Amino acid sequence: MCGYYTPDTLTPDDDVDTDGWQIEPLPDSGVCAPPTIVNITTGADSVAGTTHTVTWPSSIASGNRLVIFVNRRTTAVVATFPGGWTYITPGGSESDYSILYYDCSGSESGTFDFTTATSSGPLSWGIIQYSNVHPTAP
Repeated sequence: MCGYYTPDTLTPDDDVDTDGWQIEPLPDSGVCAPPTIVNITTGADSVAGTTHTVTWPSSIASGNRLVIFVNRRTTAVVATFPGGWTYITPGGSESDYSILYYDCSGSESGTFDFTTATSSGPLSWGIIQYSNVHPTAP
């Protein structure tokens, strides 16, 4: 069966596995394909500053998901990303790294900026672009 697992919160007459998990069908999908890496891009900012410019990956399609890992090699700072980016960890707190994801509309191109509360650098980042990612249960 094609789907994803969720904790059982339904009534006993629902289709529930004995371990308390149930399988939910994927919406509007007759084919189950695992997430696929479309591409991986990297970048760096060798100059200390508060604004850091990142180039969007190539071949972005609507429904794809980006995951970015930013590593700051100096003092821990709070990083702020533009709208649409969601922290996975550490949640925008003061840290020497950030991991976020972004669900693509397909119109992304060029560059975007993120900022750090204090001058930060050097830093580097990597972006993994995935396709076939479930929109609500990644």
